[in-house]
Amino acid sequence: MNSDIALFNPMYTERKTLSLTSDTMESIAKTISGYSDPGMISFSKIKTTEEFELLGRFRLKNYSLKRTYMVAELDKKGLDYLDKSSTSYAAWFEGEMVATVRLTPAPFESPQLFDSDILRDFLGNNYDLRYLEWSRLLIKHHSTSLQLLPALITYAGLFTLASSPYQQYFGYCTPTAKKLFSRFLIVNCHHPFTIQRRRGNIYQLIKGNFLEDFLNLTNHGFNFEIANS
Repeated sequence: MNSDIALFNPMYTERKTLSLTSDTMESIAKTISGYSDPGMISFSKIKTTEEFELLGRFRLKNYSLKRTYMVAELDKKGLDYLDKSSTSYAAWFEGEMVATVRLTPAPFESPQLFDSDILRDFLGNNYDLRYLEWSRLLIKHHSTSLQLLPALITYAGLFTLASSPYQQYFGYCTPTAKKLFSRFLIVNCHHPFTIQRRRGNIYQLIKGNFLEDFLNLTNHGFNFEIANS
């Protein structure tokens, strides 16, 4: 993959472009991940039948260890009906899948979990044409790298910018999980909500723009410190 994207920033006196190659995107994600040996970690789009089988097993294993209520939303292979219309990405440590995220165009999963009017009020009219939905954000049980998920989402965002017309995304997460994304220019809805079939946990609806996030990261030298408050 080789794609140029335009960079717009008030600090620039002229139009700039960034050439995104697969190697560039992965190098940026490796830097954010914070691993001392970048050769041990890799990032990729999930494409093959074998990789989807690994994805399903990864979900079943890790959800059963820390979020058992999520297993009920998967089929026996660990997948669901949206996987075919979505794009999933994975982080790998020495060849083992250690984190995943999914980006989905409309129709989204969210309206099945909470009132779609909440989405419309937060994202605006025609949001289904402009946004991708984050979901199935998962990291290996007992992983100690807090920067792995932000690194993976950055990779997925750059891949999206290079290969699709989408820039905007939305999703939902717990207030604790939101701290992992301190360098993303995320806007959150001020009305937390619960999902009863997920044990009534409290979530925050969030939205952002992959290109704006990337520009903010470049201004901070890809230093992704995790917020403590």
